[in-house]
Amino acid sequence: MKLTSRKSLSRLVLRAMGIFGGVQSLQILCGVIRMKLVSLWIGPAGIGLFSIFNSAVDLVVSASQLNLRSSAVRDIAAAKSTPTVQATVVAIVRRWGWLLGMLGALVMLMASPVLSRVTFGDYSHSLQFVLLSVSVFLAAIISSEGAILQGLERYKPLALGSLWGVMGGLIVSIPLFYFARIDSIVPSILLYSLFTAGALLYFRVSDQKPDHPVTMRETIDTGRSFLMLGGYMTVAIFVEQLCNYVFISYLNIADSDSVVGYYQAGYTLVNKYVGLLFAALSMEYYPRMARVADSMMRSRVYVSHEISLIMIMLVPVATIFISASQLIVKILYSGVFVSILPFVVTAMVGMVFRGFSWCISFLVLARNSGKTYVTVECLSSLVGLIFNFVAFRYYGIDGMGVAFTLWYLVYCIMMLIVGRRMGLAISSRSLWLSGYALCAVTIQVVLYFLLPVWALITFASAASILSLILVLKLSGSRF
Repeated sequence: MKLTSRKSLSRLVLRAMGIFGGVQSLQILCGVIRMKLVSLWIGPAGIGLFSIFNSAVDLVVSASQLNLRSSAVRDIAAAKSTPTVQATVVAIVRRWGWLLGMLGALVMLMASPVLSRVTFGDYSHSLQFVLLSVSVFLAAIISSEGAILQGLERYKPLALGSLWGVMGGLIVSIPLFYFARIDSIVPSILLYSLFTAGALLYFRVSDQKPDHPVTMRETIDTGRSFLMLGGYMTVAIFVEQLCNYVFISYLNIADSDSVVGYYQAGYTLVNKYVGLLFAALSMEYYPRMARVADSMMRSRVYVSHEISLIMIMLVPVATIFISASQLIVKILYSGVFVSILPFVVTAMVGMVFRGFSWCISFLVLARNSGKTYVTVECLSSLVGLIFNFVAFRYYGIDGMGVAFTLWYLVYCIMMLIVGRRMGLAISSRSLWLSGYALCAVTIQVVLYFLLPVWALITFASAASILSLILVLKLSGSRF
């Protein structure tokens, strides 16, 4: 790729990241306020119940909805050159959203007694799982409308719809938390789903109309492509969610719901707040990869470019996060949660491996290699579960960060092998920048355990300045 073209691509990616990064930051702020209120008014048990019920919903959604959100984006984006075909795909995706939503709600209703028994040891929470079937149905609507907006590159309405939904859910949940306390957990989850679905339906695409009535046979035939890929992705995500559900249920039974709360708080900090960078970049990266998946030469360029950009930007995010980790935990949760600091700090090294492998995983999806994807993801989830069991047994919550890092190291090796077999070659620039990110974050983790906070701030500042210089150079901006 020519230099000017590379710089233009960098500016495009950074613009898209700016949109979703800003909106998702506000979404995270809403989530922070929610968890802060829950931790203050309900305590660790409330966060633990949030984790349990959300994990149950995620498990059923993963099992019943064929990961429509990700699989449909590929087909919508790939049909960009033929508008009539794209409009038909949009209509079919929307129809499948409603069908799979009803299927998922039915599955949740039937599984409610089993979920209550497995999770809590009795049937006393069956009604709460029944109510959550509404969230399962709404999740399918959210997935289909979100996939349509992303595949059509309607980034602004997608971002606004998601933001309005989260803000609306927060506003009505606050009085629930205060007056109902622990009984407010399930109603709060329902309200978040309702507001998010309503907001995305408000911003739904209305200018994509097929040039003919779409029959049920066409719905099945055309939808077979993304449903098949979605089926493979569903198996992968289901196994991942199942492993997570098994582990937190183990923590709940072997120890207490408070320990589940500590684990979930640390896991959320690592994956959701630091993973914001990945989520923002993926909104533009995935549709772009889907459009060039047939060209390995262009795919190599895009994957290498994405690795370079994410490694550069991960350094300041991770090092600053480590420097301010104690303050962040106290602000987001409370002083009771400072025990999770070794977990979240050590896991930052794993985020480097996760970022590198994340860029390659989208190539696998874009090339519709469902069998390869499900094999790697299922093996990875089982490896992660084993590491979690061993680490918690011998080191408690403190060992979760090491388990997380080892998990994504193995996953990164697996993705490199898969990419090589597909013909992927990572550029030397990307490899060098990945080494830079790994060294910088590892040094900051070591400094955290050995030196005072001023040393962490100094190192984070130097690493951030260097990363800023590299980003400006990559995007062609002037100082």
